[in-house]
Amino acid sequence: MALVTAVRKFVPGELLNNRIPDIITVVKSAVRRTFAEFRNDPERSGGYLRITCTTNNPDSRPLRLIPIGFVPNQFESYLANFTLKETLRLRAHPQCFSSHQCRDREQDEFGCAIRVWRNYLFAFSFSGFLPDYANEAAMVLAADELGLLAPWQVRHIVQASRNELAIKLADLHL
Repeated sequence: MALVTAVRKFVPGELLNNRIPDIITVVKSAVRRTFAEFRNDPERSGGYLRITCTTNNPDSRPLRLIPIGFVPNQFESYLANFTLKETLRLRAHPQCFSSHQCRDREQDEFGCAIRVWRNYLFAFSFSGFLPDYANEAAMVLAADELGLLAPWQVRHIVQASRNELAIKLADLHL
């Protein structure tokens, strides 16, 4: 008698769905530590985290958009849309593991998104009231603490963007 196994369609979001509470907790902590490096207005102490599948599968769509910290109403759509723009650009450049690598400041493109998971299946993008390298640092720190990046992937991201803040916050010895 042959062993028959059911083959289910792969659904990328299932990989992270049960980790969302942990992801939110760790991202909040990473964002707080990143904001602590700056003297920002407490009324602008948050932003939006977007988790997106980075495959070019037409069915891949944003998995989560999560507010982190405090975001004044007038900035909500701007910051949320910015995370979308960054992850879409990262998806359009499969050779890049950070949106920093394909940014163009003159076109209002910045480095706030990174690929995560061992095979870079997902992107984390954070847009808040920080410079783009600080947003990226918060994502690197969170992904590293969550075990969503191998150590060599963390090194590649921070070396590509020369992100000294990420090196400091993640206590990397490069």
